[in-house]
Amino acid sequence: RPITSNMVDAAERESLNFFFGTIPLRDFPAPPAGAVVTIRSDVSISKAVEILTLNNILAAPVVNVDPASPKKYLGIIDMVHVACYLLDKLHHSHSAPGVFHHEHDLMATPLQDVHDADFWAKFIPLHPDETMLDAMLVMGYAGVHRVPVVDAQGNIANIITQSAIVEQVAKHSNQFGDIVSKPLDALGLADHRDCFTVTIDSPLRDAIKAISQHKISAVPVLGFNGMVVGNVSARDVRQLILRPDNYRMINGPVRQFLSAISTVEHEAMCPAITCRARDTLERVIAQLAVSKIHRTYVCDAGGKLIRVISLTDIIAKFVTPPTPDYCKRFEH
Repeated sequence: RPITSNMVDAAERESLNFFFGTIPLRDFPAPPAGAVVTIRSDVSISKAVEILTLNNILAAPVVNVDPASPKKYLGIIDMVHVACYLLDKLHHSHSAPGVFHHEHDLMATPLQDVHDADFWAKFIPLHPDETMLDAMLVMGYAGVHRVPVVDAQGNIANIITQSAIVEQVAKHSNQFGDIVSKPLDALGLADHRDCFTVTIDSPLRDAIKAISQHKISAVPVLGFNGMVVGNVSARDVRQLILRPDNYRMINGPVRQFLSAISTVEHEAMCPAITCRARDTLERVIAQLAVSKIHRTYVCDAGGKLIRVISLTDIIAKFVTPPTPDYCKRFEH
């Protein structure tokens, strides 16, 4: 989606672009393991999920092992996309045994045989000499959550995530002038937006269906009084992939699922992370950076939901395409 920077004047936008344009991607911290984790295209979905879990990561590039293909990478396998893909295939199943059997068949599929576009996260590579500005524009314009940094030999040197970008913004927030000191409502980040929600007594299936059908990363959970009390994310739903027995909860209430996984998934939070319209952008960024959560919910004084603010929304406030056609080079 196009990037907009409401309530940020031209001089401030130019200053922000200049700052982020001076930070080459080669200067970003190296991956925690010292090298980017990659997955072969001939492994099964099940094995790929196991690799992601063992490395405590949510996504990895898939290396094409077909010698007849000139394409080095098939794309990025993302736990969120995998969860949505599988659950979209399975949500019409109502009997637990049938669900488990079909899930096993799907999980045995080699990655190279999955041709559904919704299964793959976008693969938009940048060069190490390109900048943080370029990465932020890709994330805002193309809606991607992570950007591979690929060297001249075609090898992936790093993966820049939205969380890493927000951590850098939080680290340097004292250099960004007025924008971080402004309240959310002055930046257009507290305007009312329709949100897909579930209640604590809704069937878990409803939350999963919303995530899959509407291509969103999470659904807020409302209590009896309409206040936000929790959060079900596609990241949380990976527990249905890792532990098939959990499929028995698919027709049970959301509260049961949140209780079962809250000890293993940090995004299944009760209460959810929320903020108010008059909170400053700096406060919200610090909150997200420390908690490593990908979204916050803006609520009114009574605790009722106004809208969701994602990392994409925040990143988009800091950068603007230098020219109208600047982001076209990121289209693939």
